[in-house]
Amino acid sequence: MKKHLPALLAALTLLALTLLGGTAMADTIHYYRGENIGDVHPYYDADTQTWIMYYLRANGSFDAAALRSADLIHWEPAQLSCQGALAPYFVLGVQPYQEQYYSWYGSAASMSASRSADLLHWENPGREASIPMGYTTFVGMRDPYVFFDEDTGVWRVICTAYRTNQLQGQGLGMKCALATACSAGSAPEQWSPIDTTLIAYPDGLHGEPECPQMMKIGNRWYIFVSLARRHENHVGRLSYYIGDADKGILEQDWNEKEEYFLTSEDLCAAQLAQGPDGLYCWGWIAPNWDGGSWGGHLSLPLRVTQNADGTLSASLAPQAGQALRGELLAQGADAVSGDFDRFDAEFTFTLKAGERAVIRCGNGQITLDDGAGLFAVSQDDTLTHVSHPLTPGTLVGSHTVRVIAEEDMIEAFLDGQNALAARMRQETRCQNMSVAGAENPRVAVYALRLPEAQPL
Repeated sequence: MKKHLPALLAALTLLALTLLGGTAMADTIHYYRGENIGDVHPYYDADTQTWIMYYLRANGSFDAAALRSADLIHWEPAQLSCQGALAPYFVLGVQPYQEQYYSWYGSAASMSASRSADLLHWENPGREASIPMGYTTFVGMRDPYVFFDEDTGVWRVICTAYRTNQLQGQGLGMKCALATACSAGSAPEQWSPIDTTLIAYPDGLHGEPECPQMMKIGNRWYIFVSLARRHENHVGRLSYYIGDADKGILEQDWNEKEEYFLTSEDLCAAQLAQGPDGLYCWGWIAPNWDGGSWGGHLSLPLRVTQNADGTLSASLAPQAGQALRGELLAQGADAVSGDFDRFDAEFTFTLKAGERAVIRCGNGQITLDDGAGLFAVSQDDTLTHVSHPLTPGTLVGSHTVRVIAEEDMIEAFLDGQNALAARMRQETRCQNMSVAGAENPRVAVYALRLPEAQPL
């Protein structure tokens, strides 16, 4: 036995690496390989036509890690490194500049930079690219996102900043802000200190801004942020603020802007990125239905589009939606029966004024309520778990709700406009599906297909 022990250990090691690397465990569409996926930062590499999903490991030190995908569904680990990194989370949001790539992260008294030529091997470019913190205004900062301000021809940063933070022994309460600063010129270097407030959050203990982004869509600037400490998951759903048309960043009062929502409460710390055909969005799905942990499964990709009034819509990315739909398993009018484990179901119906349609998928319930103005996923008849507020009285007419269920996760999509992701109390396997409270109902259930991976 002793002489066979090295070979046995080698075989077990190979098996473990295979499982973690995604070969034997690649039969799930929500990426997870034995460790929660933390805050994500997607980037599309047009040269190789692949996505890179930078993320923070849920290992206690928030080490930077990366995945790569050519089809939005299959993800494979990619090895990252950084020479001279000042923190383990050395790559967050990525921006290209003069045939190289830059990323910034919080480090001591500045936002330090990383630079790469290939998106995987990074180095510390020196202090010229670091962004100093404005300690005359704030006592601490984190979560930088750097972008190019095309209106003024300079680079700009948006980040979380603290005027007080009693959790760190810095005054009473938690007075937060989203703050900004800019570069001296058209290169991402020689930065002014971060000391300008865009949005103030006077009670961060009930709404602490995390993972902010700012970008221009059409002729409007948008601020995106996840507000923590407002939900059982701690990390918040993705909120956004709409800038005025044809106005620069500092030409408007962002404190006066209305807060909108793009994702549901269980899709946490979501981030947007420009893809080959528009904006995409990912986050992590909370690991427990009742909160208590950080990081989770990687969500399905959302495609984000702009509406005429400036609001944004989120839907399942068409490429992923087409690839995941398998063979038809069952169809009927208002109900179907079968043994449905992982499934892709589509419900069509007509909703009358003030009415409420209820879709039941085993232990899951999806509601569309015209009177209340609500699209929601519930654990049962009484507990609304995740929701998307809509305008009451505007839901009259025909609707299509697509429900993708895997293990104990449901992602529901309404009319290509709204998306909900939910971690359920129990697994979603069921024998019956139905829709009630609406006219002209139709139910179709398909197998959830995992297509062959596209080569990287």
